[in-house]
Amino acid sequence: MVYTLLLLSLMFMLSFGLLAQHENKQQLANLEIEHLNHEMLQQLAYRSLLDRWTDIDNQTTVSFSFPNGEAVILINKQNTTRVELIVTTTSSSNTSKNRKYLLQEN
Repeated sequence: MVYTLLLLSLMFMLSFGLLAQHENKQQLANLEIEHLNHEMLQQLAYRSLLDRWTDIDNQTTVSFSFPNGEAVILINKQNTTRVELIVTTTSSSNTSKNRKYLLQEN
Protein backbone atom coordinates (compact mmCIF):
# COMPACT_ATOMS: atom_id res chain seq x y z
CA MET A 1 0.00 0.00 0.00
CA VAL A 2 2.79 2.42 0.90
CA TYR A 3 4.61 1.68 -2.32
CA THR A 4 1.45 2.33 -4.32
CA LEU A 5 1.02 5.77 -2.73
CA LEU A 6 4.68 6.56 -3.30
CA LEU A 7 4.43 5.51 -6.94
CA LEU A 8 1.24 7.54 -7.42
CA SER A 9 2.78 10.65 -5.88
CA LEU A 10 5.87 10.30 -8.08
CA MET A 11 3.66 9.94 -11.16
CA PHE A 12 1.68 13.06 -10.21
CA MET A 13 4.86 15.09 -9.63
CA LEU A 14 6.29 13.90 -12.94
CA SER A 15 3.13 14.73 -14.87
CA PHE A 16 2.82 18.20 -13.26
CA GLY A 17 6.49 18.86 -14.00
CA LEU A 18 6.07 17.87 -17.63
CA LEU A 19 2.96 20.02 -17.95
CA ALA A 20 4.77 23.04 -16.50
CA GLN A 21 7.72 22.43 -18.82
CA HIS A 22 5.39 22.27 -21.83
CA GLU A 23 3.69 25.55 -20.85
CA ASN A 24 7.07 27.26 -20.43
CA LYS A 25 8.22 26.09 -23.86
CA GLN A 26 4.99 27.31 -25.42
CA GLN A 27 5.35 30.73 -23.78
CA LEU A 28 8.99 30.94 -24.89
CA ALA A 29 7.99 30.11 -28.48
CA ASN A 30 5.34 32.86 -28.42
CA LEU A 31 7.91 35.37 -27.14
CA GLU A 32 10.38 34.36 -29.84
CA ILE A 33 7.72 34.86 -32.52
CA GLU A 34 6.94 38.29 -31.08
CA HIS A 35 10.65 39.16 -31.07
CA LEU A 36 10.99 38.11 -34.72
CA ASN A 37 7.94 40.18 -35.58
CA HIS A 38 9.58 43.27 -34.05
CA GLU A 39 12.85 42.56 -35.85
CA MET A 40 10.96 42.33 -39.14
CA LEU A 41 9.12 45.62 -38.44
CA GLN A 42 12.44 47.31 -37.57
CA GLN A 43 14.02 46.20 -40.82
CA LEU A 44 10.98 47.12 -42.91
CA ALA A 45 10.86 50.60 -41.38
CA TYR A 46 14.61 51.14 -41.77
CA ARG A 47 14.54 50.02 -45.41
CA SER A 48 11.45 52.13 -46.15
CA LEU A 49 13.12 55.17 -44.62
CA LEU A 50 16.29 54.71 -46.65
CA ASP A 51 14.23 54.30 -49.84
CA ARG A 52 12.49 57.64 -49.14
CA TRP A 53 15.51 59.44 -47.66
CA THR A 54 15.69 62.12 -50.37
CA ASP A 55 11.98 62.98 -49.91
CA ILE A 56 12.19 63.43 -46.14
CA ASP A 57 14.18 66.71 -46.01
CA ASN A 58 13.79 68.29 -42.55
CA GLN A 59 11.18 66.01 -41.01
CA THR A 60 11.90 64.85 -37.47
CA THR A 61 9.32 62.05 -37.34
CA VAL A 62 8.30 59.53 -39.99
CA SER A 63 5.59 56.89 -39.52
CA PHE A 64 5.04 53.67 -41.43
CA SER A 65 2.16 51.25 -41.23
CA PHE A 66 2.64 47.59 -42.15
CA PRO A 67 0.22 44.64 -42.06
CA ASN A 68 1.76 43.24 -38.87
CA GLY A 69 2.31 46.53 -37.00
CA GLU A 70 3.47 50.12 -37.11
CA ALA A 71 6.78 51.93 -36.89
CA VAL A 72 7.68 55.49 -35.89
CA ILE A 73 11.14 56.82 -36.65
CA LEU A 74 12.55 59.86 -34.84
CA ILE A 75 15.27 61.58 -36.86
CA ASN A 76 17.88 63.59 -34.98
CA LYS A 77 20.58 65.25 -37.09
CA GLN A 78 23.54 65.52 -34.74
CA ASN A 79 25.72 67.43 -37.17
CA THR A 80 26.12 67.74 -40.93
CA THR A 81 27.39 64.18 -41.35
CA ARG A 82 25.77 62.15 -38.53
CA VAL A 83 22.11 61.25 -38.14
CA GLU A 84 20.60 59.35 -35.23
CA LEU A 85 17.49 57.29 -35.92
CA ILE A 86 15.31 55.91 -33.14
CA VAL A 87 12.94 53.30 -34.52
CA THR A 88 9.97 52.38 -32.33
CA THR A 89 7.85 49.47 -33.50
CA THR A 90 4.44 48.47 -32.20
CA SER A 91 3.18 45.03 -33.17
CA SER A 92 -0.39 43.90 -33.66
CA SER A 93 -0.29 42.40 -30.14
CA ASN A 94 0.37 45.92 -28.77
CA THR A 95 3.97 45.40 -27.64
CA SER A 96 6.69 47.86 -28.61
CA LYS A 97 10.45 47.87 -29.07
CA ASN A 98 13.01 50.65 -29.64
CA ARG A 99 16.28 50.54 -31.55
CA LYS A 100 18.81 53.26 -32.24
CA TYR A 101 20.75 53.57 -35.50
CA LEU A 102 23.61 55.98 -36.23
CA LEU A 103 24.08 56.92 -39.89
CA GLN A 104 26.95 58.70 -41.58
CA GLU A 105 25.83 60.89 -44.47
CA ASN A 106 28.11 61.38 -47.45
